Amino acid sequence: MLYGLKQSPQLDVPAKWSEVHYLAVPNDSYKYWIQYLNKGSRVKVSYNVESVGSSLYLVIAQGVDGLSEWVQDPTRPETTLSWHIISDSGFIEQDITKSSTYYVAVGNVYLNEVKATIDIQVEGILYDTTNAYYNCSFPNDKCTLSVPLFGTNAAVLTSPGPKLNNSKNEFCAKLSYEPRWIAYMVCMGVVTALLLIVSSLFNKRQAVSEDEIVDENDDVAPLIPGKDDDNSSWCSSYSSILTSTEELEGAHGEGHSSTRYLCAICYDAPRDCFFLSCGHCVACFQCGTRIAETSGFCPVCRRKIRKVKKIFNV
Repeated sequence: MLYGLKQSPQLDVPAKWSEVHYLAVPNDSYKYWIQYLNKGSRVKVSYNVESVGSSLYLVIAQGVDGLSEWVQDPTRPETTLSWHIISDSGFIEQDITKSSTYYVAVGNVYLNEVKATIDIQVEGILYDTTNAYYNCSFPNDKCTLSVPLFGTNAAVLTSPGPKLNNSKNEFCAKLSYEPRWIAYMVCMGVVTALLLIVSSLFNKRQAVSEDEIVDENDDVAPLIPGKDDDNSSWCSSYSSILTSTEELEGAHGEGHSSTRYLCAICYDAPRDCFFLSCGHCVACFQCGTRIAETSGFCPVCRRKIRKVKKIFNV
C-alpha cells in the first residue's frame, strides 16, 4: 500500500506478526528470510532442530552487505548483528536500533542435511498513516502520487504480510519521477534572464572602461615615444623642445607682458623642463622637480611622472 501525507508521520504504531518455516537445509548451504524493521522493533526467533546430534548457524544480518559477509565465512560472529549455533530447541531475541532491511538466516556447514523449524515473531513499530490524503493498493501494479512543487510531502510504502508457499516473501518496488514541463520551463527562463542581466552589466562596464582609456589616450600625445632610456629618442626630443623653446623666447621677447611662457606654478622662471613620459612643459625645473617629488603626477594629464628633464638654451 502506498500512502501520501503532507508531513512526515509519527513512528509510533505497534504491530505484531509472525511466520513459521519448516525446512531441510542441505550441507554447505543456507536459507534466509527478509524483514524490513523500523527503529524500536524487536525480533524473537524460536527454533527446533529435528535432526538429532546436528546443529545450524542462526544469524540476523543487517542489509545485503552483512548477509554477504556472513556467507563468505559463516564461522565469524562479528560480521552479523546476531550469531548463534543452535541445536535442539530454544529461541533468540534481538532489539533493532536502526531502521533497515534485516535478514534472518540459517546455515549448514556440516556434511548431513539438517531439518528444523524456524518461528519468526516480530514486535514492530510502524508509521501512523491515519492522516494520509492519498492511498493506493496497486490495482494495476502501478500507483501515481502527485507531489507539490513547493512545500513538504511524505510517502509511506508498506508491504503485504507473508504469503503461504513463499519462502522468501520478496517484493520489489520501482520509484520513478515524471517531469513537470512547466517547472522546467520556468527554471530555464529564470536562468536565462539571470545570464542576460549579467552579460548586459558586463558589457556596459567594459564599454565604460574602454571609453575612459580612449579619453585618457586622446588627452595628450607623449613627447618622447619609446623607452625612457633610449638615448636617440631623448636627443630627438631635446632638439624639438629646443626649437620650441627658441620660438617661445622670441615670442617672449616681443611681448614682455605675456605670461604664457612663464612657469604655471611660480610665474617667476621660464618653463625650462618637461615631464617624462607625457611630455608636458608647464613649469620651471625647480617647480617641476618639486611636483615630481610630492604628488608624482603631471598637473595637466595626471599621468605618472617618471623623470623631469631640464631644457637648456644653447
